[in-house]
Amino acid sequence: MDYLVAQDLIRSEHLDLVREGGLNGFKPFETTCGAANEPLIRLSPAEPLTLDDFAGYRELDRFDFDEAVADCHFGRYDGGRLFYMTAPGQRPVLFAKADGDPLVQSNVAADGRPDPSLLRFGLWMSFGIAHNPHSIAIHSSVIVHSGRAVLFLGESGTGKEHPYAPVARTHSRCATAQRRLADRARRRRRATVFGSPWSGKTPCYRNESYPIAAFVRLAQAPHNRIARLPVVRAIGALLPSCPPAFAYDAQLQDNICDTLSTDRPRAGLPVGVPARRRRRTALVRNDDRRPMKRTVPNRMLFAETRDQLLAGREVVVRVLGQSMLPFFRSGSRITLRPLREGDLRRGHVVLGETDNGHFVVHRILTVCDERVTPLGDGNTVRDRDDTRERIYGIVDCGRLHLWLAERWMRLRPLRRYPLAILRRICRK
Repeated sequence: MDYLVAQDLIRSEHLDLVREGGLNGFKPFETTCGAANEPLIRLSPAEPLTLDDFAGYRELDRFDFDEAVADCHFGRYDGGRLFYMTAPGQRPVLFAKADGDPLVQSNVAADGRPDPSLLRFGLWMSFGIAHNPHSIAIHSSVIVHSGRAVLFLGESGTGKEHPYAPVARTHSRCATAQRRLADRARRRRRATVFGSPWSGKTPCYRNESYPIAAFVRLAQAPHNRIARLPVVRAIGALLPSCPPAFAYDAQLQDNICDTLSTDRPRAGLPVGVPARRRRRTALVRNDDRRPMKRTVPNRMLFAETRDQLLAGREVVVRVLGQSMLPFFRSGSRITLRPLREGDLRRGHVVLGETDNGHFVVHRILTVCDERVTPLGDGNTVRDRDDTRERIYGIVDCGRLHLWLAERWMRLRPLRRYPLAILRRICRK
C-alpha cells in the first residue's frame, strides 16, 4: 500500500497501515498512482531484528514517549540511523533507516498486530530522517486564510490548538504582518506547508498544502503583545518546534538550520515572555565579526558543548540556577575543558549527562570503579551515579577553592540552613 505525504511516497510492504496498523490518519493519504515511482521510505517488516544486528551503534538521545509509556532511543550505527522504543514487558521495537536507501527495517509487527502508537511514532521518526534536508517536520497548529497558512508554534499548554483566543486582541497586527510577508513572497521562493498523517491531541488529518504566510510562536505572558523578530532570533524560535532528537545529530541539525535559513518566509514571529522553560544564552563568535547573541534550549546548548569538549576544545558557559551555591551563582561564567587522566577526583566540578539525557555541572562526591556520584553544592540530595563515559568536561578550580569545597561537602547534613539564607540573598 502506498501513501503520498508531502509529495513523497511511503510504501508499506506486507502491512496495511490503516487496516492492520490501526492508523486511520493515513487513509486520506492513500494513493494508487505511485506504483512506478521510487518511494521516499519503504517499510519492510524484518523478524527477528535485534540491537545486536547494528554494529557500531552510538546513542545520541533518549527520551520518554508518554502515549505508549515507552522509552525512546535515537542514535547512529555503521551505515545508518536507528530509532527504537522499549515498553514494559515488550521486546524493543526498532526502526532502522540506512543512509542513501529508502528501506526502513522494523520488527514492529513481529508479535502479530502492531501497537498503533509505536508504529505511528516510528514512522514519524523514519519519515523525518528520510525527508531531511528537503523538508522539516514542525510541531504546530495551522490556520488557513485567503489561501495561505499561518503556523502557530509553542510549548504544550500555550493554546496552539485554539489560537484565536490568545491573538484575538492583536488580530490587526497579525494581519499587517501577513500582508508584509505576502509582498515579499512574490519576489522569493515560497515555503509550503503540507498536512500529514500525524496529529496531536486533536485528530486532524488533511491531505492539503498551502504557501506559508507566517509563523507565530505563542508563549505564556502577563501581557498580550506581538513583535517581529530579526532573522537569527526567528530561526531560534523555529528550532524548538523541530524534532528534538535531531538536535543531537550534527548532520540532521545542520540540514535543518540550512533549510530554515534559506527557505524561511521573511515573516514576523510574534512572541511573549516564556514561562517555565529554561534557556541558555550562547555566544557565537566569527573571526571578523562581533559576537552574536543567540538564545537556545538548555539541552541543545549542552549537547553542542559536549561535542566541542569531545573534539578537544574549551567552552565557556553561564551557570543557570542555584544548584552550585555558594561557589557559583546563577549568571557566573565558567570554563569547561576536556578531561585528562586523573581528573575524576572527589571535589572536582564536572559536566555530566544523566540517564534521562539532562546535563548538569556538579561537584564529584565519590568515585568508585566506573561510577561517579555528583552532587550540586546547593543541593542536599545527591544525584544518580553516572558512568565515567558520561562525564565530558571539568572546571579548573584553585587550591583554595578545592579546600573550601571539601569543608562544604562535609557539612552536607547541615548545609540546608546556610543555603536557605544564601538563596534569599541571591533573589534580592
